[in-house]
Amino acid sequence: MDNSTGTALFRELANDGEELGDTNFCTVIATAVVFGKTFEQANKLLIKHANRRKRRGLQRHKSLSAWSYLAKQENYDYRVYTAREIKEKFTNGKTLTTGNSSNT
Repeated sequence: MDNSTGTALFRELANDGEELGDTNFCTVIATAVVFGKTFEQANKLLIKHANRRKRRGLQRHKSLSAWSYLAKQENYDYRVYTAREIKEKFTNGKTLTTGNSSNT
C-alpha cells in the first residue's frame, strides 16, 4: 500500500497491517479510526463480528453488521446513509469524482 499520502494515523495503521503481513485492510483502518482502536484491536473485532479473514476485504453487509454491534457497545449513535442522502445532506448536491472535478 502506498502510505505516502494520508494522515499520520492512517500511515501508522497501514504500517501496522503491513507488518502483520495483511492486505485489503481498509475496513480495519476505518474501524480503528472511528472507534479509537489499534489495528490489532479493530482487526480482532472484525474477525469476531464480521468473519474477516487475513488479506481479505469485507463485504459491505458484514462491515455494517460489525459496526452496528460496535456502535452499540461504545454507546455511539449509528446510522447508514444512502449515496443520495450523503449528496443531499452533506455536499449541497455537489460531488467530486474522477469523472467530475468541478463544483457544478
